Amino acid sequence: MIGRVGVMVAALAIAFPAVAASLSLGGPVSLPSVGLRFRVFRDMKPMPLPMPAIRAERRDDGAKLLLNREYWLFHQTAGLWYNENCAIQVGTVLYPPLAGPEFKTEGELAAALKKPEQPLSAERLKTWVQDFTQTGVKAVKPFPQSLYGCRATVYELEETAGEERIAYLLMPNNDPSRQVLFYFRIGKEQAGERADRVIRQALGSVQFLKPRVERVSLAESRRKKGTPEFEASRNRVIQSIRNLDDWWYVDTENYIFVSNQTDRRAMTRLRTELEHAREVFEACFPLRKPMQSVSVVRIFNKREEYLEYVGGEMQWSGGLWSPARRELVISPLDRRVRDSMQKMIMRQVAFHEGFHQYLFFATGEAQADMWYNEGTAQFFEGIEFRTGQGVVSLPQQSEKALVALFEKDRIHDVSALVKMDRAAFYGDNREVNYLLAQALVYYLWKGAPVADRPEYAEIPLRYYDKLVETKDPAAANAAAWEGVDMAVLAKELSRFWNDSNLIRESIRYRIPSPRTAGTGIAGKR
Repeated sequence: MIGRVGVMVAALAIAFPAVAASLSLGGPVSLPSVGLRFRVFRDMKPMPLPMPAIRAERRDDGAKLLLNREYWLFHQTAGLWYNENCAIQVGTVLYPPLAGPEFKTEGELAAALKKPEQPLSAERLKTWVQDFTQTGVKAVKPFPQSLYGCRATVYELEETAGEERIAYLLMPNNDPSRQVLFYFRIGKEQAGERADRVIRQALGSVQFLKPRVERVSLAESRRKKGTPEFEASRNRVIQSIRNLDDWWYVDTENYIFVSNQTDRRAMTRLRTELEHAREVFEACFPLRKPMQSVSVVRIFNKREEYLEYVGGEMQWSGGLWSPARRELVISPLDRRVRDSMQKMIMRQVAFHEGFHQYLFFATGEAQADMWYNEGTAQFFEGIEFRTGQGVVSLPQQSEKALVALFEKDRIHDVSALVKMDRAAFYGDNREVNYLLAQALVYYLWKGAPVADRPEYAEIPLRYYDKLVETKDPAAANAAAWEGVDMAVLAKELSRFWNDSNLIRESIRYRIPSPRTAGTGIAGKR
């Protein structure tokens, strides 16, 4: 399923409860890349950095555009923590405030980020704080107490409904060019003298250390580089976890995996299999232009972490592709499930959601029709690896469900299926719609060629090519089904799923090598 998860843009979207436990100081945290160590409040949890989102598309070349302010903010946010009482956002003053809002590609924004030649003036720092907090500054004054090895400036911010906000700019005495902002948001019920005291304690715990120098590894220096947009998106993913304990990342040819999984061997196998599955995706749907964004796969170590990350509406899921966060997210299963079953289910989830991710980027981020997107994702759950190559088979459990769907020569309304919007597809007959979409896509790719209807096998690629060309799912649907008698197709589909010999033959059938667009000639990439 294609999941949609809200994107954090600037401040954390946290609603504080009307009554909460009192604030108190908690344990220490470190930001090695910034060279900072301090204590947050009790029970605070780290959050991923706010990820900039696609906001527009350029008309002349279709390039995806981001808002410069979001990109600027992301690259100067060092860490985020929250609990039920408050949120802390730590920022580093690296780049001057922006002149105004602009929409640019990620590659253009990366090239435009330049550090100032001179330290920012007091007035420019005030503007920087306003841009970072997205809150007006009421007053600027010195911090009234001494701090260890550094000095601070207080930025009193405008109040908002439900919370109070205040920011402190800290600079070490031995290097005033290093400037770090601590931005506190406190729920109204907790604001007051006690909150002020705990904030002072947190600031008093700040230690400026030598920042960790990031060195380019031999593997990184030899890695094949992509487009400027691709490299910028990859660097953004790495930066988003750089200060999160226990999180790591690994590059493969087409993916970047980010995870806090402790079972590294299982992750190695999943990475290898998803790369091989990607070869199958591309064999069926050849890339018409280079990928502009890295394919991100986030894998959690605990089911509870996944559930907290995806939110309430997706608690039933085992994985999802989130266009908003632009990542494929995978959950581990209950530890009581045996390992072999966990690996099989996680692999199927990865292949299913991995196709959603591939199609999204391969079509220039177009939105495909439900029957096509979900049916093909279900189809690719059947990928198996034989002699080092991936082939699409038909899992026994899927075959049983699909045969039952058409038992006694039942005929389904295929014409209605291919016109379904998201609400109808995920409505009361959701399970049937999933199965029917899978049955249709499997038949088009592997059933029709062995049932003497090879013309149907052209439909999936016709749809894909038109979607890449126009970004219009309605135009792609029209092109795919042009000249097809849907009533006849529905009968042919039912006949296939009631013929065990044809099903056996289709399982053995190998999809031909990919074609180049517009030639109709079989060939290799």
